[in-house]
Amino acid sequence: RRDFTINSMGIPLTSDDGPNGKLIDPHGGAHHLKSGDVKFVGNAKDRLNEDQLRALRYIRFFARFGSGKSEIPADYKEAIQEIKDLSSVSRERIRDEFIKGLEHPDVDPKKYIKLYKETGLLDTVFPGMVFKLDDNKDYSDKKDKRLSVAWILRNNKPDDIKSMLTHGTWTNHEVNDILHLIKMNGWASKYGKDEQGFFGDFYD
Repeated sequence: RRDFTINSMGIPLTSDDGPNGKLIDPHGGAHHLKSGDVKFVGNAKDRLNEDQLRALRYIRFFARFGSGKSEIPADYKEAIQEIKDLSSVSRERIRDEFIKGLEHPDVDPKKYIKLYKETGLLDTVFPGMVFKLDDNKDYSDKKDKRLSVAWILRNNKPDDIKSMLTHGTWTNHEVNDILHLIKMNGWASKYGKDEQGFFGDFYD
């Protein structure tokens, strides 16, 4: 009942002193790992219905192990989009899984965020937000989670950002850092108000 074939392998520890060389791999995970194919065990919809968090895990594993691949298979994308609101997953788990992938040293944050946008999961992580992600340059390549999140959210009012992140179980320190980065980079100027008018309450 594992989620992905590359997670469904094992080596029996039959030797106390020496090599344990027998690989148990019932779903071809070793070959998939080598070819950069991240595949569900069996039917994708069945695995996602068992645990909706697997939609986020799939994005993280695809961004990490899907070497040379930029497009999720169409049937997988459709299966993820069907449950993209993740109604059975807590806001805390959604936040934690998103950050886990964003911060991983082997994950390209630009690819990672694109995958979230294309599957509709970015709206799940940051509900009610507006994203200007129309061109390659609109995706942040910064691995620092606060700077990446600030860039993603830069086209929203700071009050709305603060409310959304707080309800999403982001810590006060994270929220203040993200808002401060938006302020320092001048990304709030589009609202036609001086930045202090938006941010004064947060930093007084």
